[in-house]
Amino acid sequence: MVGFGERKELAEGLRGVFAATSRELALRAAHDLTDRWRRTHPKVAEHIEEHIEGCLSCLAFPERLIGGASAPPMGLRGSTWS
Repeated sequence: MVGFGERKELAEGLRGVFAATSRELALRAAHDLTDRWRRTHPKVAEHIEEHIEGCLSCLAFPERLIGGASAPPMGLRGSTWS
């Protein structure tokens, strides 16, 4: 899909999407990202558009629970957290 030389740029854009502090900001960043890649890599833009909503479900949790980490909070480890 994306050549080796362009992967860093795409990864930077995706990090911007997932670093957003709200769903609205993440969707705006994703929209900007797809606009950037649509002309040269339409399949990449299409894939982001189709799947971004499911990837942003983590933004539904309060920041105090996720704390910016991918692992569950210490108090929830070993529980039924999924």
